Parts: sequence; structure tokens; C-alpha cells
Amino acid sequence: MEVFAMRKLLLASAALSVYIVTANAQLQGPLSGTIGPGTFQVVGDILVEEGSSLRIEPNTTFLFTGNYSFEINGYLYAMGTVTDSIRFMQNNPGTTWSGLDFDNADNACTLEYCFVTGSNSHGIYLFHSGPTIFKCTIVNNSTPYGGGGIYVGYWGCGATISNCVISNNSAAGSGGGIEVCDTVTDILNCIISDNLARSGGGVATDQSNPTFSNCVISENSATEIGGGIFIYKGNPCISNCTISGNYAGWDGGGVLMSKSSPAITNCTIRGNLADEEGGAIWMDMGSPDIINTIVEGNRGNYGICFGNSSNATVSYSDFYDNENGNFTGIGPAGLGEIIGVNANGDSCDVYYNVFLDPELVYPGQNDYRLHWDSPCIDAGDPDPQYNDPDDTVADMGVFYYDQSTPVRILLTPHDAAIQIPAMGGSFEYTLWLTNIEATNPQFDFWLDITLPDGTIFGPVLQPVTAQLDSGLTFRRERMQNVPVNAPEGLYHFNAYAVVGMDTSFDDFNFIKQGGNGTEEFTDWLNNSQPSGTGSERILSMGATEFAVLNAHPNPFNPTTTVTYALPQASRVQLNIYNLQGRLVTELVNGWRDVGYHEVIFEAQNLASGMYIYRIQAGDFTDVKKMMLVK
Repeated sequence: MEVFAMRKLLLASAALSVYIVTANAQLQGPLSGTIGPGTFQVVGDILVEEGSSLRIEPNTTFLFTGNYSFEINGYLYAMGTVTDSIRFMQNNPGTTWSGLDFDNADNACTLEYCFVTGSNSHGIYLFHSGPTIFKCTIVNNSTPYGGGGIYVGYWGCGATISNCVISNNSAAGSGGGIEVCDTVTDILNCIISDNLARSGGGVATDQSNPTFSNCVISENSATEIGGGIFIYKGNPCISNCTISGNYAGWDGGGVLMSKSSPAITNCTIRGNLADEEGGAIWMDMGSPDIINTIVEGNRGNYGICFGNSSNATVSYSDFYDNENGNFTGIGPAGLGEIIGVNANGDSCDVYYNVFLDPELVYPGQNDYRLHWDSPCIDAGDPDPQYNDPDDTVADMGVFYYDQSTPVRILLTPHDAAIQIPAMGGSFEYTLWLTNIEATNPQFDFWLDITLPDGTIFGPVLQPVTAQLDSGLTFRRERMQNVPVNAPEGLYHFNAYAVVGMDTSFDDFNFIKQGGNGTEEFTDWLNNSQPSGTGSERILSMGATEFAVLNAHPNPFNPTTTVTYALPQASRVQLNIYNLQGRLVTELVNGWRDVGYHEVIFEAQNLASGMYIYRIQAGDFTDVKKMMLVK
């Protein structure tokens, strides 16, 4: 980490004017110039005055010793990094402070990689101010009003909030995570989760037209209405958002809208709960437009409850497994009445809505991408303005199925946010491969890791050559180890599947804490892969009965191949023993999908002689012999 020189502290008689500030100083009054890095105790209200500017360096912490605020009337530039954030927080867990207050501040203000926690009066309050808030974490803040995490209020704000985590905040009024009032705001690529309010547990909008795009709004709670989102007298645009696992004590588990006409496009609204009506959506007195959206598995008396919304438009969407039915109330005429088929040949209503299982990849791990057999593929609005990025007809839901590659590879992490401690650790994920071709082409797939400095490490899963029958999907749960000597920072875990010139790619991020990276990298074990004595590949998925075939070659020196067949996914144990019955090595131990599997046994370090290999897959067991001749 960069070593910084000592900073000079200049004190005025009545106020603190900061030009370059020594770490561990006490702060109160007006601030300007440059501050940080280091830790500072805030012993009174601090502010950036109109016409003044303040730059905060990375790895700077403000510890508020009492109920003091940080008011910004001028220009604030606070840009941390992924490993050296800027922190605004209470001095100890038993105290609170009064948050960041942007009041008629310069619209060029920037917060990046900032951590805001412990305020009892909004985490961030925006009034007539339009800063850029990017990659910030706003957690565990509260307010007796609205907007526990962030409040955005009144004309001319135009704030942009992107790539932020807004979690575990609360409001006695509306908008536990965010409240937007009388303004236009862009909220992009944010995670808004586990927040609490009376209405709009995650988000509340009041007479506003914000844009929500590529956001995850999940596990929020409202004691009354709008567990995920509460919309009042506004026309927000909500696109490519996941609204899941939210709860309302009254109505609208996912979304409640009143006197509003939002546009909801390509969203997935799943697994929300309302104690009364509208597990997914409750609406009244408006003309909302819901299109290309999946509404599935919501609980609490119907998927959508129409109070008086006959002018609503609900089209090219999928409704499935919503408690007590999909619709109730006064909605569009003919909604939900099957009258024909859509372009895919599936039964639909007059608005081209379908009522089938959307076939999501792994909803239990919040992976709402589509399987190849999903009825939502190419079932969206055929208007070219909605076309998917691969230039096919729009799919329904948040994620389109990329049809530009013959074999698709996906990674599903089993935790939403993976942080590896300084002493090292591991994470679990599921690997998926799907062949969408009419044939079964041979392909190669492998995994590697992008290190914090941008270089590639690996592969951590060596290239595997495989084939899949047409339309079939291979699934494997795996674990990746991260060693203690891996450097601190943000990593990308990458997967590739290559057929000829076509490459399918997927990745997810994880963070490693601590570690200096000065030692040689070791112990990046990807532990579903047989280690040291064998390697495995999938031949095809067409097995019809359990079997283990003769090793070939046999006799062998020093490698041979064992092939086994699974007509159904099974836990497989494939071991090698010597003639005394002692275990020599374990080739396979874990779940394997249906199909023919091939394992190479490497015996360079073994003595010549007879060896036994035994397989157990479910109730199937078989034993065969092989001869090593050196």
C-alpha cells in the first residue's frame, strides 16, 4: 500500500480550514482542500461551504463521536478504491451520527467506493443536489422519516446512483433503502436488499419519475404496503430488474402502485409475499405497462391485484405458480383467458401472456437466467425495439438467453457476495453447460481467475474436452479454494466454453482480504476435479443404464481410462484398490450428471501388479480388474 507523508494541520480560531490534514486529528466546522488518508474523529458538525471544495483521499475514515452531520453546500470529491474505501461511521457501536447532507451542493460532487453506516438521520440526504454516487455501500442507517439509506428530494436533483449496495437500512416512513420525492433520478445496477419501512421496504417514489435499471430489489420488508417498491403518483421506468423475496404486511409484496403509470419491462418478479393481496403487484387508479416480464411463485392472494386498473397493459409476460391464481380485481378485459397460441406454439391469452413454468436456472440460488427449454425464450414482444442483444426476438424476464453460441457455460455462485478472509478460504458454485445445437459438437471448457492487477491466473480447472447431446444441460457443483498468500483485492472467476470460433463466457466477482501476494501461489484447488491421479471428461449425455466398462488399455503403462454410464444424476464413488484391499486412490467422489463419463487413471508412482476398481452409483455397484505392467 502507498505510504503517505505526514499532513500539516492548520487551525483557525473559530473554524477548521483543512488544507492537508494529519491523520488522527479531531474535526469540526468548515473543511476544504485535501484530507486523508487516515482516521479522523468528528467532534462537531462538519461542512463544505458554498464555493469551497474538499477532496478526500482513499483509505480515510471519519468517526463521528456524537450526533453530528457532514453537510455539503459546495463541492465534495470522495473517491476511494475497491481495497481502500472512504468510511463515514459512528465512533463506536453504541453511538449514532446524522449522515451526509447534500443541500444545494455542486452537482459535480462525487462519492465513489464510500462506506456509509450508523446514521440515525438518513445515510445520505440529497436536497436540490445531483451528485454521482458510484460503487458505494450504504448499510445500517435509519431515519424517523423516509429514505433510511438514501433520500433524494425535490426539483433539479438529477442524481445518479449506480453499482451501489443499499442494505439493512430502515425508515419509520417510506423507503427503507431509498426514497425519491418530486425529482428524476437514475438508479442503475444497484443491490437494494434487507431494508425495512412502513411502506416501500426497499424503495419508495413520491410524485417522481426515476429510472431503475439492472437492479436487484430483494428481501426487503414493509409493515404495511409495497414490500419491494412503493410508487405513488409517478411514472418510473423499471427495466431488467429482479424483484424477489420481499414482504408486505398488507398489500403488494413486490410492488404497490397507486395513481401511477410505471413502465415495467423485462423484469423478474418472484417469491414475494403479501399478507393480504397482490403477492407480486397491487395496483389502483393508473395505467401501468407491464411487458416481457416473469411473475412467478409469489404468495399472498394472487400474483397481481387490480384495484381499479382496467387501463393497465399486461402483455408478453409469463405468470406461473402464484398463490390462489394470477389475477384478481378490475383489470384489462380478457387477461388470463386462453384464446390461442403464441409464436412458439404455447397457449396464450389475447395479450400473448403465457402461463408456464419459466424454467429458471437455479432459483434457489437466485439465478434467474433461463434454461434452453424455457417457454420465455423468444416469447416477448416481437417489436424490434425490444430485440435481445443477440438480435433474436425478446425473451421474457431479466436475462435473455444468448443464442449466438452453440454451447453456453454459466457459473452460479452459492453466495451473493463472496469475501475471502486474509487467512484464505473457499467458495462454492455450480457450473452449467448447455448444448443448443441440433448436433452434439465437441467443445472445450476451462476456468481461470483474473487477479486484482488484471493478470490471469490458472487455469484452475484444466481444459476439458466434452460433448453434450442436443438440448441437454450438464450441471456440476464445485468448490474453489483461495490461498492465504493471494493478494488483497477484487477477483474475477471466469468460465469459458469454446466450439470452433465461438466462445461462451461467464464470470462472477469475489473479494480477498489481506494477503501480500509475495509468496508463490499455491493451493488454488478446484476440488470437484480429481487431483493428482486422474482427470475426467464428459463424453455424452445419452446413457440409458448404469454401467462401468473395461479399462482401456488393459494391461496399461502408466495410464488407462475408465468409462462409466449414468442414466440419472447420481452420487458416484470410483476407487482404486490393491489386491490386499487397501485404497490406492479415489478417482471420483461426488454428484455426477446423467451421461457417459471418462476418467483417466495415472499410475506413474505405483508398482506393477493387479489393481481393482470399484464403482458405486446410487444402488448400482460393480467391480473390475486392471493390470499395470512396467
